[in-house]
Amino acid sequence: MDTLFSLRPFDFFSNRNTYTGSAGRLRYLISPGEETLDVQVWNQDVCFELAQILESASFPLSPEGLAETRVWLAEQYRRFGT
Repeated sequence: MDTLFSLRPFDFFSNRNTYTGSAGRLRYLISPGEETLDVQVWNQDVCFELAQILESASFPLSPEGLAETRVWLAEQYRRFGT
């Protein structure tokens, strides 16, 4: 499952860059906040602004939080991505 979510390195997020991606039908947006990585997922073929968000979560803005994000995305993929 790790190859589905080959996310950017932690420095990308610590510099406050937003990241979008997809795996199967799952679409996701990762937005860094002051101290968190905020993640939202949807499974429609539309942009984030038009999507019905299925789930969202926040993780610490840290390398460990990024690892937790990857695990959470894998769980969401099992739920919504196929």
